Amino acid sequence: MLSNASGSVELYFPPNALQGGSGEIAIRPWLVAAGKPVVQETDLTQVGPAYELDAGGAALRKPATLSWRYTPVQLGGADTRKLGLFRLENGQWQRVGGLVDPAARQVRTAVDELGVYALFEDTGTAVGSLAIESLDCQPRAFAPAGGDLRGQTDISFGLSGPADVTVRIYNTSGRLEKVLLRDAPLAPGSISLSWDGKDEDHRVVASGLYIVVVSAGGARREQVVAVVR
Repeated sequence: MLSNASGSVELYFPPNALQGGSGEIAIRPWLVAAGKPVVQETDLTQVGPAYELDAGGAALRKPATLSWRYTPVQLGGADTRKLGLFRLENGQWQRVGGLVDPAARQVRTAVDELGVYALFEDTGTAVGSLAIESLDCQPRAFAPAGGDLRGQTDISFGLSGPADVTVRIYNTSGRLEKVLLRDAPLAPGSISLSWDGKDEDHRVVASGLYIVVVSAGGARREQVVAVVR
């Protein structure tokens, strides 16, 4: 896990996620260069500063988890339902997405490219009901009770349109262990959330395989993860 000095921006790289490069990883505040204005959409309002995520020229072989925190002052009167992370591409901000946790004042997403990112209130994006593009869990094996492995897995997926999303965890016998999201209205883009290996009673589940099920409307995706104790 890598974070900036204030801890407002964090990056988690799963094992063997980076390929090539100098091995130097940094999260730096980013300012618009003189004479190179960024095209700003009228329905975007920036929330807090932008940051450059740099891995010394390395390429991402697996999605990394990006966690972005904001303060009440930075949020101002913005609608948390409309928050989303954006990546700067050719002088324009392109929506990546993100799962907003208003209680933690945090937005999480999965990124497959590094570069310049910022948080915006996107008043032009609807929230509500439609589709799942992909599903991935990193790491696939984790150890919530402690050990050499990471203590949680990051669940990432993409939405091609606004959707009411439910994320459930089942054991291989089909018993429901945990509901991470239930009919949560999400905006389009890349979403990331974590499972700490605990059931609805906040107890660490037994060792074995578990099925992560993401559903939205009539769409459904599944991924298998392993809990190690």
